[in-house]
Amino acid sequence: MSSPMQFRLAMSWPQACVSAYYVAYAENPHSTRFDCTIPAQDSSSSFPIAKLAEKVFKILFYLHLFLIAVLVIYLTIYGLVYASHSYHLYPKQWYWYPPLLIATLCAGIVGFTWQWITVRYTTKAIGAAFCLSPLLTSAMGVRFVHIGSSPSLALGIVSLVSALIQAIYGFWVSPRFDYANRILSASISDPPTKSMRLAFYSTLIGILYCCFLVCGIGGARAIEKNIVATSLFILVILLSLGWTMQFLKNVLQVTISRVKYMHLSGGVIMDNSVALHDTINYQTGSVSFGSILVPFISLFRGSARLTSLIRGDADVLVFAYARCYMQLASALVACGNRWGFVHVGVYNKGFVQASSDTWDIFNRVGLKQLLDRSH
Repeated sequence: MSSPMQFRLAMSWPQACVSAYYVAYAENPHSTRFDCTIPAQDSSSSFPIAKLAEKVFKILFYLHLFLIAVLVIYLTIYGLVYASHSYHLYPKQWYWYPPLLIATLCAGIVGFTWQWITVRYTTKAIGAAFCLSPLLTSAMGVRFVHIGSSPSLALGIVSLVSALIQAIYGFWVSPRFDYANRILSASISDPPTKSMRLAFYSTLIGILYCCFLVCGIGGARAIEKNIVATSLFILVILLSLGWTMQFLKNVLQVTISRVKYMHLSGGVIMDNSVALHDTINYQTGSVSFGSILVPFISLFRGSARLTSLIRGDADVLVFAYARCYMQLASALVACGNRWGFVHVGVYNKGFVQASSDTWDIFNRVGLKQLLDRSH
């Protein structure tokens, strides 16, 4: 699980540049700072409880980090005590550590290397990503199925289905590869200073945090007498890992997109360290909430797209269900989308308000149809 998260974390700053490019263009499409990369297309709302929600999620995020740290330390100590009383020199729980730690380290290295490849060879990187993703996911699924246990069999089936979905999606968006190459090249042509350094530090923090949680997972495996407790502890740790990795990625996205936006919209050169300081001090609540909301909405929209693609010549009932599903997915994206992180950084808005305002701007200038190809 840590491998794709480390990869996404390392690639967050190019994504932030693309988001800032689109939002800055949508707010001022006639600016001379933009070329014809984005083709011509045929005041903020207020949420009274936004500030309260930000404070609540800020407290919840830091509280969850504290509780997870306590849990992992306890499980690690428990695992060490269990190992000291074991008759075996290396208890079987210890065999979990080397592969997980090595996978975490390799994920960080590959993710950071792929970031460099994307900057240097944009066209090849986009095509390779859509080709390698289903192949590697399929290989992982086959490996899980080969293990033979019930949990690994379930993970293997999920991985194989995910690989099939990735392959279908890659085939569906293949006509847009050329446009994606042009927009990505234009967005990262003049990256903010120290972007690679911020990405490196974020990746390093992610690797260290993953290694810390791996110790807790190994300790949880030592609880042999209560399988339910073991599974629950591991699930809680994995959920914490997902939320925290998304938070790190989105902190970097808010920071870089703010710097890029200021440069695109007004020619202002802003220091990355100042933007990062403001993000951590003032926007932790919005970022932590968005880090939960965006993955769920993205998963929902992805399933809606898949339903729409495979409905074919279905009967009236299935067609009505698929249409309703798509309309609900389209409505949800206005409440939470990754483009909203730009306004979170630039205007210090709440995440829902920022997402709604950004989507309204896209709709007003005709970019909604370009960005939201879920219909």
